[in-house]
Amino acid sequence: MLHWIKGCPDDSTQGEYNGLTLFEQIDAGVPWTATKKFLILVPTLLCLIACFTASYKPFYIVVNCGIMLICVIGKFPQMHRVRIFGINSTPGIDNAVEYSPDTVNNKQGRKKRS
Repeated sequence: MLHWIKGCPDDSTQGEYNGLTLFEQIDAGVPWTATKKFLILVPTLLCLIACFTASYKPFYIVVNCGIMLICVIGKFPQMHRVRIFGINSTPGIDNAVEYSPDTVNNKQGRKKRS
């Protein structure tokens, strides 16, 4: 849920956080805070408990660790504002900006005349 819901629940930010998920807004996007470490620890502990209760059978270890990785990878700082395959992207906010050498040097974005 934290990685899917976007925007701010109140109107006090004037649309400033419309392109960010709730997890990206936690602690103003600062990585490795105590809150974010706790939210990484929860699925890790659930995986360890599930593996223990399954008596460490290889099939259940693979399934539990696979699901845990899916849950934890989105919480790493390298995944901040990353939309895999465009899933959960917001048109106009998450669009990739492409620059060409002609438009970088020319402020108006017109091609230079030869």
